[in-house]
Amino acid sequence: MALLTIINSVLDFAKIEAGKIVLERVDFSLQAAIAEVTQLFSAEAQRKNLTLSYLIAKEVPDVVRGDPVRLGQIIANLVSNGVKFSEDGDISVICELADEQPADAPKVELRISVKDCGIGIDEAGQEKLFRQFSQVDESDTRKYGGTGLGLAISKELATLMGGSIGVDSKPGAGSRFWFTATFERSDAAAVAAVVAARQRGPRHLLNEPGTGDRESSLRQKVLVVDDNEVNQFVAQRMLEQLGFLVDLAANGEQAIDASEKEDYAAILIDSQMPGMSGNEATRAIRLREGDDRHTPIIALTARAMEHDQRKAFDAGVDDFLSKPVFIEDIAAALQRVLYKAASGRILGGAGSAGSRRQSTGEEVLDMTIIEELRKIKGSSDSDLFDELADQFLSRVPDWLRELEAAARDNDLRSVRRQAHRLLGLCRQIGAERMAAQCHRLERIDAEASDSTVVTEVALLQSEFQAAYRELDNRHLSD
Repeated sequence: MALLTIINSVLDFAKIEAGKIVLERVDFSLQAAIAEVTQLFSAEAQRKNLTLSYLIAKEVPDVVRGDPVRLGQIIANLVSNGVKFSEDGDISVICELADEQPADAPKVELRISVKDCGIGIDEAGQEKLFRQFSQVDESDTRKYGGTGLGLAISKELATLMGGSIGVDSKPGAGSRFWFTATFERSDAAAVAAVVAARQRGPRHLLNEPGTGDRESSLRQKVLVVDDNEVNQFVAQRMLEQLGFLVDLAANGEQAIDASEKEDYAAILIDSQMPGMSGNEATRAIRLREGDDRHTPIIALTARAMEHDQRKAFDAGVDDFLSKPVFIEDIAAALQRVLYKAASGRILGGAGSAGSRRQSTGEEVLDMTIIEELRKIKGSSDSDLFDELADQFLSRVPDWLRELEAAARDNDLRSVRRQAHRLLGLCRQIGAERMAAQCHRLERIDAEASDSTVVTEVALLQSEFQAAYRELDNRHLSD
């Protein structure tokens, strides 16, 4: 399990133990909640030759009242494990009534199961599940990664939702994880409101129910707005692995135009673009949307200070992530904002920045970042790190020459602009010491002498040579 996932899981568990998690009571579409989870894991399933699908029984109400985010969290934990431990086969999510229930009862108990084709679990192993920091076997952690904390949290959340959780499994025969949860039945007005919200909002988020059981295969489109084409490239690869189609925009004006022409599932926008900033573009998009439409917008920024987050939320974003952004960050943020959109609600300024281990700035390359990049599929047989390393080694020498020329001319505006462009790539690939030096150049004082600027650029050149050797010796030769 990646570091961010572990941190967030520990924080969730601490909140549960402290009794600080309060379940929401909102009307939402069950189909939307389940569809969004399966969509987020579809690309990874395809990569492993797995077929991921969901089925909702006819008797299950379209709209219920409860907490869609916590429901989605349990399903996501179970689907994630199913994908992780399966190779070539089917994974299915099934939602049905827990038992026969009166149609006019004020509450409905649902049973949701996730059936995989994985390694299976013996009886002794099943007894260890749902405990904090537990997996069936330590070799599972080494081979597949993870702590088992997701299942422990799922158990607690299912209990909070008035249900229980369990597993049916045999070694070599796959597993069926299941949980029950109780929801209130929504009244006619609430059902009409959710349906109307879906029609006003991004209609391509959901396939309308057909006759009989409801199944869905979704391809949503996300707009990525960033002036740095390398950042665009990275975000695009990650989103494509999550199963999304991607449009790109290089500035705020292009983002506004694109949002008028296309009904996007979400927009990821860099807050600190030159010219029209991401925050300015967000305000313009919100103004044009008015009250009849709300496209989820996630701010991306290299700065994670509280005032930067506040500015972004004041502009109208729904969530906030700090760079470098990993695939788990994007998946979690999209889960949050898409659930809100599908249920007709708006976050209203309550988001979270991606949080990871803070680098000391002493490493030439951050191995945590490199390991994360290697998980993302690139073109042909390469991974995202290989592609990014190729771009790093081919582009940076030219960028450094431009920076040196600007330093010799004491063109501080150009120095800062070039350093900012390089900073994004350095952080994304994990070149920590280079990133720290770029940050110093980006903030260089207007009164700095010519020799000081030239010296700082020379130090950046030296750090690039160290990063080059590290890439060549430890990674590119793999």
